Amino acid sequence: MQDIRGTRWQTSLQKREQQIAILRSATSESPKRAVKSELSEISETKWQIEWNRTTKGATTKLDCPKVAHRLKLKINVTPNLTMMVTGHSNIKS
Repeated sequence: MQDIRGTRWQTSLQKREQQIAILRSATSESPKRAVKSELSEISETKWQIEWNRTTKGATTKLDCPKVAHRLKLKINVTPNLTMMVTGHSNIKS
C-alpha cells in the first residue's frame, strides 16, 4: 500500500506529463504566443487553487480574492506597501 506522499508524487508526475503533452502539441501546431498563453493559464489556475486553499493572507484576500484580478493590476510594490499589506512594522535597512 502506498503512502500519501507516493500518491501525491504520482499525481504531480501525471500533471507534469499532461503539461508536457500540451506543450508538445502546442509547439507543433501553434506559435510561441499560444504556448506562452497556455502556460500562463496553467500557472494562473494553479495559483488560484493554492490561493483558495491557504489560510494565510486573509487581509490581502479581501482586496484581491481572484488571482486573475490581481494580475491585471499594475502595482508598484514598495517596502511601504509590503509593510501595509502584511501588517508588519517598519523593517530596518
